[in-house]
Amino acid sequence: MKNKLILAGLLFLIATTAFAQVMMDYKRPEESKPLEQRKKLTEFVKITVVRTNESDKPLLVKEVIKTNDIKVAVEGLRNSEGSVRIGLFDYADGFPETIQKASRVIVSTIENKKANVTFSKMPIGNYAIVVLHDENNNGLRDSSFFGFIKEGLGVSNNARGLWGSPSFDAAKINLGVQPQDLKIKIHY
Repeated sequence: MKNKLILAGLLFLIATTAFAQVMMDYKRPEESKPLEQRKKLTEFVKITVVRTNESDKPLLVKEVIKTNDIKVAVEGLRNSEGSVRIGLFDYADGFPETIQKASRVIVSTIENKKANVTFSKMPIGNYAIVVLHDENNNGLRDSSFFGFIKEGLGVSNNARGLWGSPSFDAAKINLGVQPQDLKIKIHY
């Protein structure tokens, strides 16, 4: 029994060390390699220790998680004041009104009424992106006393809602084996 516990502990140590190495290789968008090198499909490796029903011996299971980049170019900003907040959603809850519910948020400066960001090493799947022109840098989409929106908003696919904000499904993009290069126009 003691040998089995030692073996399980060793396998757990190997799995966590491999995961830590993968996470150390992750780089933030600002530290990314040149675009030519980033366009290659990257993979994360997830290692799990499981037990089978037939024996008490633990097995090491390796699962490859494919990733890619989403590059966002923001256009149509009415000025270079404040910043843009770009939220990446992998589910509909909070989209697009509550950027705080996004899976990832990048805050970027504005230069010449444009901004560019990259969400690096995102697992392949469906996402929707929202861009808020936060002119006063308060982290919110401001509106007037009567409820009229003061700051601009744009979403992936440049989707627009008929009587309000666009839906997650209308803005959804599919990240696959090719990196995504998106142009999102801001509407005021």
